[in-house]
Amino acid sequence: MGGIDAPLENRPLSSRVEAQAGFGLSTADIACVLATDEQDLKATYAHELESGAIKANARLPKASTATRPVKVGRPSLQQFSG
Repeated sequence: MGGIDAPLENRPLSSRVEAQAGFGLSTADIACVLATDEQDLKATYAHELESGAIKANARLPKASTATRPVKVGRPSLQQFSG
């Protein structure tokens, strides 16, 4: 497999590696899941391993602002009727 300069089509697991790194999996765990050698994973997907956590953390504030505000006080029947 090619390194960081290789086109994405030559690195077919790019998005999976980035997502798994974003979830906090170690390089050893990602290599195990993808049935590859950890050193090859680091050499081929170094950028994805580094950027996965950064991108995941950047998405957190967006996700938290998309939720409805929580009502404080006694629940009404309307809240339970869904």
